[in-house]
Amino acid sequence: MILPLKQMRVGASLSQGDLALRVGISQGQVSRYESAPETIPFDIAHAWCQACGLSIEAAMRLSAPNKQSGIDPGNPYSDLHGNLDLLRQYISAAPAIPADLPSLSMTPDDLCLKVNQWIRKPTLLITGRFDSGKTRIANALLGSDNLPSQYTPTTSVVTFVRHLSDRPHWQKEDVWIMKRGFDPGRWNDQAHCAQFRLIAGGYETLKRFGTKDSEGDEIGAKAALVYMGAPLLQACTLIDVPGFQDDAEDGEMATNSAALADILLYTSPANGFLDAADFLHLGQLLRGLPPIDSPRTEMRYGNFFLIATHAAPSILDEQLQLILDKGSRRLYKHLGDSVFASASHRLTEVQLRQRMFSFWYETQNRREALEEGVIDALTDTLPTAITKRIDEEVKDIKAKTRANLRKRIESYEAAVSEIEAARENIDSLRERAPLHKKEVRKAKAEFKAEVEKMRAASKVFIERDLAKSLQAESIEAFIKKHFPTKNDKEDAKKDAVAKLLEDVQFRLGGFLEKESEKLKPFVEKYLNEYDVSLGSLKSAEFGGFEAIPFDAQGAFAGGLAAAGTLGALVLWASAMGNLGGYILVAKLASVLSIAGLGVGSTGLVTLVAAIGGPVTLAVGIATVLTMGIWSLFGEAWESRLAKKISKTLQEKGLLEKIQEKSDAFWDTSWTAFEHGADAIEEKFAEYLARNETLLNDKDSHKKIEAAVAALEDLRDFFGGIPWRLPV
Repeated sequence: MILPLKQMRVGASLSQGDLALRVGISQGQVSRYESAPETIPFDIAHAWCQACGLSIEAAMRLSAPNKQSGIDPGNPYSDLHGNLDLLRQYISAAPAIPADLPSLSMTPDDLCLKVNQWIRKPTLLITGRFDSGKTRIANALLGSDNLPSQYTPTTSVVTFVRHLSDRPHWQKEDVWIMKRGFDPGRWNDQAHCAQFRLIAGGYETLKRFGTKDSEGDEIGAKAALVYMGAPLLQACTLIDVPGFQDDAEDGEMATNSAALADILLYTSPANGFLDAADFLHLGQLLRGLPPIDSPRTEMRYGNFFLIATHAAPSILDEQLQLILDKGSRRLYKHLGDSVFASASHRLTEVQLRQRMFSFWYETQNRREALEEGVIDALTDTLPTAITKRIDEEVKDIKAKTRANLRKRIESYEAAVSEIEAARENIDSLRERAPLHKKEVRKAKAEFKAEVEKMRAASKVFIERDLAKSLQAESIEAFIKKHFPTKNDKEDAKKDAVAKLLEDVQFRLGGFLEKESEKLKPFVEKYLNEYDVSLGSLKSAEFGGFEAIPFDAQGAFAGGLAAAGTLGALVLWASAMGNLGGYILVAKLASVLSIAGLGVGSTGLVTLVAAIGGPVTLAVGIATVLTMGIWSLFGEAWESRLAKKISKTLQEKGLLEKIQEKSDAFWDTSWTAFEHGADAIEEKFAEYLARNETLLNDKDSHKKIEAAVAALEDLRDFFGGIPWRLPV
């Protein structure tokens, strides 16, 4: 923002000499800054405002006669949400499920849970360094000054901004300040919000309790729910997170934020664009961001924007392009052989450069490309991808549930005609219970043993492979490979630590993913024991009668959802092709939380790849700061730099901290499996008890026929789901 410096001075009745004394600069400098206000440094601008008795916000308001109304993407989800609202109404009239009917793979309540997930707007996350002007961008997109924005860092809470039409009727105020533990996925859950609310009020409440060194620090404010009428919010929920601090206190925010983002705007000041700390943060953020291509422009990563902020007119257009070009080259050098080399996130250097933008609010050609890109993402890129995914899921659920119910109906109809065989079938399952439990315990023990084997393998990998790569000799070779010339000396000093830790993170994530894949057969073997028990009854002894189906996989998935975190089992869960997978993802969307923040369902598998990320991030930033005050001189600088990096990482305990994360990962994997196993065993016992009651009742024929009728109603309900999106 260009401040009206002369207007401010005259309004305060100060001469140029008076103001020069108060600010601590010469009268000539005062004159020059008034002639070219866009050149004034931030610290002097702040002192100038204080000398004139104005806050930064008041001064900015003086200079904003051409205030924008923000961007207006319209409502790109009107057709989709209209169909989902009809589906909700349809579900509200769903047939009742008899209490004694064994559990089903998908119920109307499960479908309602999915609809609630589908109807959420995508999230636009703005994040970056604490001094990078991200809240200024948020206000520009919103067309308001309601989010506190100054030259100095202000935001201290994660701020979720939604449209006024989204505000629940029981939230009367525009701003709710929330404490730690609030799950943003439950923003419309009255009891949950009331439990974690600290205070509510108008927009001034956000400044009073949501900024650094404010009253919010005293009461433990961690998040804010904000409602506005901005057109932007018809197409998304905007999330503004506290800026990353160089002391890494907010180090895990990168991992948390990645799980929340559908569109990512990352900010870094044009002067000093993209430093090593930015590289460390971006590595974490981009691992968790599912790249979505623009269908209109065919632009890769149409949901990612890397912004050079504070791009004042004092920076010439040619200089600004060189800044973006250099930033693109350096970032690609950092991530090109890791994140951008993976199959899911593949990106060329040219494509990366296309995702870089400038921002200076007062100069149209330094913000219009960003605004046009955001509008394209909100009106085309995201709606196309989201609508396609939901359309596919609705049709899949409709077809698979109908088929599952049809199979269940056929089994019960067979039971009516062969009631004695069906009774003997259930009795035999009871008789086989000891053998079944023995085999289940065996499969469970094998899974546990495999987890411990993988824990040991991870320990060896960390202590041998990673440790070797962090020895001075290996680091020296690494530096010579990635920073091969004398001209790379300063870049190496600034970037070598970040590049080395990116390599460590990439290798660790790849190793853990490979190990996690090995668990899939052990999960399947465990689930197969239930199929074996049922399959053993398909013999001629029972007249070829086939057991009433039991959805072992769905029951296990329900248990995983209750666990909240999955560890290595995310790879198994992500590959689920049955209805249990839909239920699992829907439940995880509101159950998972990291560091007090809930996370969405996207990018589950990347949680494996990101293990160790917060550790390498925190240690990396601390080490970068150490390198920043250390001088390189003379020959063999690579050797001395390598020794310094190796010693510093050892002092920071990097390997020990990575080992702790690895152990916690495998602990979580076993805990998640136990949750799934407990759930499936409970559901199987319920399956036996309910079918036993149903088949052995004196009126079993009538009760089975009633069960068939209920299942037929549900089959017709799912088969009749009203769903047709306009082409």
